[in-house]
Amino acid sequence: MKPSSPVVTCGDSLIIEGLTAQLKAELDIDVIQIKRPLSAATKTLEAHAPAVVIFDFQPTPDTPFDFCDFAFLEAHPGVLLIGVNAGASVILTMCNQAHVIHTMRDLLSFIHSRLNNASDL
Repeated sequence: MKPSSPVVTCGDSLIIEGLTAQLKAELDIDVIQIKRPLSAATKTLEAHAPAVVIFDFQPTPDTPFDFCDFAFLEAHPGVLLIGVNAGASVILTMCNQAHVIHTMRDLLSFIHSRLNNASDL
């Protein structure tokens, strides 16, 4: 049985084209390719409500975070973003999770727990 939320790929690079084809061939999921950068795909993402978004990630020093519409992420908690930087053989993952923080102590506690978890990797 296919999951109800699709995987969306954004971009028209050979990497994204190949990944889209591989996902469609090997996994029993709906895969939708948007042949635009992630930053230009907000309306289409809204229409499909994906669980996972895979995109070309080519940051520059002047625009390291221009790849994404953060308002979309805020409105859709739980979406997993996977940025593929083929030139560096690296992926960047961002799991859009909301955490309720009421006090500075809550924030410090959250940061401390994340740092402890990071040291286990």
